[in-house]
Amino acid sequence: MKVLIIHNRYKEKGGEETTVANEYELLKANKVDVEVVYFDNNGSQVSQLLKFLSYPFNLRSYFRIRKIIAQAKPDVVHIHNFFFACSPLAFWALKHKHIPFVITIQNFRLICPSYTLFNKGSLYLKSIKKKFSFEPVLDKVYRNSMLLTFWLYVSNFFHYKIGTWGLTSQFIFVSKFSKNIFEQSALDKYRAKFSFKPNFMEAPLPTVKGQEDYFIFIGRLTEEKGIDVLIESCNSYNFKLIIIGDGDMKGEILKLSNQNDNVTYLGFRDKTDIINYLSKAKALIFPSIWFEGMPLTIIESFSVATPVIASNLGAMSEMIQDHVNGFHFVANDAIDLISKIKLIQQLDTEEYNALRDTTKLNFNNTYTAELNYRFLTDIYQKAIEQNDKKNA
Repeated sequence: MKVLIIHNRYKEKGGEETTVANEYELLKANKVDVEVVYFDNNGSQVSQLLKFLSYPFNLRSYFRIRKIIAQAKPDVVHIHNFFFACSPLAFWALKHKHIPFVITIQNFRLICPSYTLFNKGSLYLKSIKKKFSFEPVLDKVYRNSMLLTFWLYVSNFFHYKIGTWGLTSQFIFVSKFSKNIFEQSALDKYRAKFSFKPNFMEAPLPTVKGQEDYFIFIGRLTEEKGIDVLIESCNSYNFKLIIIGDGDMKGEILKLSNQNDNVTYLGFRDKTDIINYLSKAKALIFPSIWFEGMPLTIIESFSVATPVIASNLGAMSEMIQDHVNGFHFVANDAIDLISKIKLIQQLDTEEYNALRDTTKLNFNNTYTAELNYRFLTDIYQKAIEQNDKKNA
């Protein structure tokens, strides 16, 4: 089987880039002939604007993909992100070359210009309808601009109407929650092509032994990641917290760490350091106030047997099982977050070790590379067989 992966890189590296790299290495490790093609949104401001404006009909991308297909001759193509430089015309290039392709859905761009279903500090659910809604345009959900939001809305609505999204052989959802959201949207007409495959990671070799009494937050320091409720909980209850990450709210975190001796801010750290701190922590705190895709940070925590305290939203609602691999708390509720921190602290050694054991067992049963390879190749095979029948 020859697999071609297509991914439009973001300006800032995030979870999707890691997912692409993980799946590439997974296929390669299993002797699959695999190649990756990248598109980029970077460049001068003029270049970025032109890529955004040409998003719905980027002929340069169309012909580039046709050329790549002619050279690579893949059996199946796997698209991750295609916003903006790659363009939906990639779908038509593959269609015209009779190549089956699958797309991984890591966010909500196809049904909402916001892409996160989060706007102005709270969840934004007006886009979850059986028909495309114009309300996101009026609410300026993309960069607080009616004009930019309108262009995204028109672009996606146009491709919806001409059947571009339906050219996809399989939609791969990384969480059952996001799959359910799409089943409530205009794209429900393609439900028969919906598949679920969680993210995964290789279990790291243990770098340390023994637990310490701190909790840990790892991630972007931005509003939607629940930084406000994290700060409020630190100001209301004394517990040791290590914070790793960077972002717009770095100033607030620096102020917190300067005023609170229990809070240590480490800034950006490499993966080895992250795994080291994560494996020694009592629990990972994941206070996000938007739905997320399927956070790799949570999977990393499971892989080193560290339980997770997470808001009961979106993907976190299905990933976390109370008393099995962590605890839920009510999103944006510092009092409830503190109660779950106390619950972890009050476990005796036997109870806490049992929680760690079931956390690692949950990882082994759900998020390993071996399981994911089987899920992924089954989806590829299904796409190839569907295409063969269509072209017979």
